[in-house]
Amino acid sequence: MELADTARLHKNYLRGHLETSLVLPQPRLDRGQPPVRVRIDRLLPEEGLIDIGNRAYAGLSQVVTPNGGIHASEDPRFHDSIFGRDTFIIAHFINATYQGKTHDGLWDNTRAAVFGFWDFQREDGKVLHEIKSFSWKKMQKTGGFYYPMGEYMVNDDSVDATPLALIVTPEFIQTRKEFVNFLPKAVKALDWMMRSMDKKNGWLSYSYNPHGLTHQGWMDSRYAVMLNNGDLPKDPIALVEVQAYAWKAMRMWSDLLRRDIPDISRNLTTRADDLKQQFNKQFIMHNNKGTYVIYALDGHGNQIRNVSINPGLALWANYNGESIIDEQYIPSVATRLRGPDMFDEKSGVRTFERGQPVHDKESYHNGENVYWPIATAMVAKGILELGYTGFAEELMSANLIPVTHFGSFIEQFSKNASYSLFRGGGKDGSCHNQSWTMAETLWIVNYFI
Repeated sequence: MELADTARLHKNYLRGHLETSLVLPQPRLDRGQPPVRVRIDRLLPEEGLIDIGNRAYAGLSQVVTPNGGIHASEDPRFHDSIFGRDTFIIAHFINATYQGKTHDGLWDNTRAAVFGFWDFQREDGKVLHEIKSFSWKKMQKTGGFYYPMGEYMVNDDSVDATPLALIVTPEFIQTRKEFVNFLPKAVKALDWMMRSMDKKNGWLSYSYNPHGLTHQGWMDSRYAVMLNNGDLPKDPIALVEVQAYAWKAMRMWSDLLRRDIPDISRNLTTRADDLKQQFNKQFIMHNNKGTYVIYALDGHGNQIRNVSINPGLALWANYNGESIIDEQYIPSVATRLRGPDMFDEKSGVRTFERGQPVHDKESYHNGENVYWPIATAMVAKGILELGYTGFAEELMSANLIPVTHFGSFIEQFSKNASYSLFRGGGKDGSCHNQSWTMAETLWIVNYFI
């Protein structure tokens, strides 16, 4: 079927489900708060939700390819690479969009991409960061960033791809036979994760790679994790959201393995409980603004206390209504995320709270007033599942406004007096149609309609 045909089919599906008004929140955090009706044309003066949803669907139909890969962007610069973190986060939001709906080619291709990425799992169980078509010239030019794997060259500098893969893949397993066939890969990945934690102070953490990526979480630019004086902290670095991913992966797979491998199941339960206990001892901070969760621990176990969006990503990694963040702290975390130094009603949640030391002059991740729509969407989905419906809907509606302003599914942007794009090396560096922005936007549109 042609792309135009699939887009028309989706448009027909959406038409008829759209009301003339949206449900948006009161400016409160109370769980179970009553909504308030707001006209669509006030939220989106330039186009309606149907048009945004159709553009997101059409874009995803181009980047989620039939041969089992998901490009990170419509930007041709990224059509030669497939990224693990991106693949599984995109897949998660696409699957969430289809809850209660009939699957079509987009879902089927997404499913193929999820299982296809596992074909490149390392022998020790780790899931890769990036897969790229092989080229001796490119590999030599990057000075060891990639290494060969069959017909491809790959990079494995991602601390979170493995737990994310473990979290998302079960969403696409449809039969008992598929589950049993997938078990060996899952067990290898869990084993890598636990062995890595045992080697690095009990945390799922990363060490700097002098030939690859310095930082290996979702904020993987050079200055993403810095001390207040601008120095790199001592590695290994244990990021807050990565511990949450590891905790959820262990909790989830403890339940999934209870029937087939009960000894591993029991071990995962114990380890998840221990991780949560230690997390709430070492990752919680208290100051004059209240209680929040730190950005990371350095290799000496010292707190890196920058106030970031990442505890919100930790809330995304909830399981059966529970988070790695203790229940008593969640209201304070949600309140801080919604505070005026973090949240902007027309942009989403900043990557770092205003007033934090920032060291990235180009403001890609670690800059003042920088927003990443995918991060805001992950916060929204997490707190929605934890019962903060009003704040979640506020975040979702805020995420739609930059899409309208830029006329594209922007990767990231800054907003001071006005919106602006990241310009790496003086050029327009932000991807205009980023795949995970398209995926979370499609989820938001379907939520509201």
